[in-house]
Formats: sequence, C-alpha cells, structure tokens
Amino acid sequence: MKARSTVLRFASFLVLTLLAQTAFAAGWSGWKEVPGGGSTDVALSATVFEDSIYLFGKGTSDKKVYVARGAANGSSFGGWSEVPGGGSTDVALASAKLGSSLYVFGKGTADKKIYVNRLDASKKWSGWTEVPGGGFTDAALAAAAAGGKLYLFAKGSDKKVYWSTFDGKAWNGWTEVPGNGSTDAALAATTAGNKVVVFGKGTGETKVYAASLEAGKWSGWYEVPGGGKTDVGLGAASSNGWIYLFGKGADKLVYSNVFDGKAWGGWAAVPGGATDAPVAAVATNAVVIFAKGAGDKKVYVNVWTP
Repeated sequence: MKARSTVLRFASFLVLTLLAQTAFAAGWSGWKEVPGGGSTDVALSATVFEDSIYLFGKGTSDKKVYVARGAANGSSFGGWSEVPGGGSTDVALASAKLGSSLYVFGKGTADKKIYVNRLDASKKWSGWTEVPGGGFTDAALAAAAAGGKLYLFAKGSDKKVYWSTFDGKAWNGWTEVPGNGSTDAALAATTAGNKVVVFGKGTGETKVYAASLEAGKWSGWYEVPGGGKTDVGLGAASSNGWIYLFGKGADKLVYSNVFDGKAWGGWAAVPGGATDAPVAAVATNAVVIFAKGAGDKKVYVNVWTP
C-alpha cells in the first residue's frame, strides 16, 4: 500500500508538471515587433531595473550599443537610444542588476577585452571601462546577480568557461568554472534564490548543459533533461524559484524548458516566430522574451502571463 501510494504521488506530480509545461507553451501573446524600428544581427539582452525592462542590442551596421526601455510586463516600449560612452561590439551584450545599479557588459570589437558600463539610480551612465582581470572572449558574455554579488561568465579562446564576481566594490579576477566544461557559443546565466546557474551548448555538439553554484560549491556540468538541442547560445530567466530556459531549434523555432524547483518539465515550442540567434528573457509577474527576426533582423517580443 505504501509503495502504491508513492507511485500515485509520483504520477500525480508528473501529470501536474506536464500540465504546467503545456499551459506555459500555449499561453503566449504572440510575437510583436518592439517599437522604434531597431534592428540587430546578433542576440539581445534584457534586465528588469527599477520596474522597467532595459533591452540592449547591437546596431546592425554601426556596431554601437543601443537600449530601449519598456514596461516590466513587456506591454509597451519607448524608442531606441545609444548607450552613452561611445562603445562598440560585434557580439551580443549581457546585463544584470546589482543593488541600485544596472550593469551592461560587452566584448570589445577588435581587442576582445571585456567592458562594462553602469547605469545608476539617477539614470547616469558611467561610461565604458575594462572589467579588471585581463579577461578576453570571442563570444557574448552572460551575467546574473545573487546574494549581493554579480556573476559574470565568459567563453575563453580555449573554449573553456570562466567566471568572475563583483561585490559592488571590486572584481575578484577570472577563474575556470570547475568540471571541464567547454563551449563554442555564448553562455546564459540566471539565479534561483542564492543559486547561480550557467547554461551552455556543448563544444562540437548541440546538447544543452548547465552548472550551478550554491553555498560556494559548483555542481559540475550536467545535461539539462529533456533531450533539447541548439546550435547557438541559450536564454534564461528566473522568478520565485522557477527557471525559464530558452533555446533555438534546428527548425529556427524557439523552445522552452521550465524548472519548477524540483524537476525540468521538458522542451516545448513557443508558438510562432523564427530566429537564428539566442533568445533574451526576463521574468517578473510575466515571462518576457526577445528575439531577432530570422530574416528581417527586426527585434521582436513575446509575453507569457500566468
């Protein structure tokens, strides 16, 4: 009787997980162009800061860094403006909030150095400065904040994954994420409570991997359950302990996988739309994702509201 009860509980949990994933896959607003006529040839980056979404993109031809500000639920956006400081890049940006500041990170166009620009609570930008530690990368960065620290991840020229932390005053330098992981694409990162999770595509393959840092210890790299595959980087966001992971399939559709704090629900297609770049995501009361159009290079938004 006890064994049967355990099986029934597990079956009920599995059904609820599948129902939640099905509802998530079906409940999207549909893809709409972000107003302002912006275009890009790489992925986007988005962060919620002071109850607004800040969406960052690389200009298609001029390689300048642009930002558009919108409502936290993705319902409306202003136009695009250049991030002050004269920075330029040839890959996607990364961004994260720490304390009362918003940080955006980019790879230098020619020198492959890693740069940061900070927006403070008074809406003033600091200008672009190199992140200390002498790091280099040839791909987009990933950033997340937890426990009063900002975590920055980069793919090295050796394809290994490196990380550095910032406590609001100083950077601690670059070290390899333990576990012998490697990638040939950009990374994604998010947090769930005080846990930091970084996602990447395997080198020379298309499987999706993750490594998590909790209480100062790394888990090592493991494949994200569900058999998902991608040929570009991932996008990730979290809210209330849930993690929302997004990948581009071989068919150019966007796929999602949801972790509810206990298990991954499996991959399901986000209806409509096609992209040839990684997806950017934020999660508050809604999950808001951004993608570059596969053919037109326009910037699109899609919203899931529970």
